[in-house]
Formats: sequence, C-alpha cells, structure tokens
Amino acid sequence: MPKWKIIAGLLLVFVLGALTGALSTGMVLKRHHPFFSGQPEGRKAFIMKRLSRKLDLSAEQKVRIEAIIDRVQAETFQKMREGRRFMREHLEKGFAEIRKELTPEQQRRFDEMKAERERRRKERGERFNGPWRPEDDT
Repeated sequence: MPKWKIIAGLLLVFVLGALTGALSTGMVLKRHHPFFSGQPEGRKAFIMKRLSRKLDLSAEQKVRIEAIIDRVQAETFQKMREGRRFMREHLEKGFAEIRKELTPEQQRRFDEMKAERERRRKERGERFNGPWRPEDDT
C-alpha cells in the first residue's frame, strides 16, 4: 500500500475523531451544564454557587451580587437584541440595494430566496436563536 494512502487514512481518522469529539462535547455541555444551557436562571445559579463556594460570601453579599448578575444579564441580552436589530436593518438595506440592480425576473427570484431564508430561520427556532427571540427585535 502506498505511503500517502496510509498517511491520508490516519489523518482522516484523526480529523473525524476530533470533529466528533468537539460536536458531542458541545451537545453535552449545552444540555447538561447550566452555564451553557441558554437559560439566565441556570446561568445565575451556576455563577452564584461558584462565587459562594470560592469567596465564602455572606448572605448580604449574595443578595447584592445576585442583583448585579440580574442587571448585567438583562443589559447583555438587551445589547444582543439591539445588535440583532442593527444587523437585520443593515442586511435589509443591502438587500434593497441589490434588488435595484436586478431585472424584474431576478427580483422575483431574489424575493423567493429571501422568503426561503426567513422560513428556514423561523424553523430553526430557539435551538439557534437563544433565549432572546428574533420576534423581540421587531
């Protein structure tokens, strides 16, 4: 057997193994680890548990730190919503410019492509959209 085939086979096994490991680790973390679950309550509980354990927080400190975590999470999700809104507006402006350059038949097909893209985005649902939903952006 030629040497290059052996090397290619070993490389393929290594790459596929690494990819499988990365994907399965991501799935496990997303389903079982509260920090990566996408739920703000689980994330807050995880952070508070770790801070309490490592810093020996008093009850008063816990209350104040929980308030800070709530505020920061709310601000973060708000910024994400604003960013999504900005991106959507920016894309729509670009799409409008592209549409002006097309013939009527091309415009029709372009509109169909956009409608299909939007349909697929809605089908993916919360799995990819996270706790903030695109409907919140409108």
